[in-house]
Amino acid sequence: MFGLPTSTTWLVIGVPVFWILYTLGFLWVTRGWPGLKKSGREE
Repeated sequence: MFGLPTSTTWLVIGVPVFWILYTLGFLWVTRGWPGLKKSGREE
């Protein structure tokens, strides 16, 4: 890609892809956790 070595290309593409998948996985795992309500405060 753009004349870069293959390893650099994998780093440039792989790190953001890993970060996105990691974030989506974290959001999926924590979707049911109590105390993370989006609407209003619970007292």
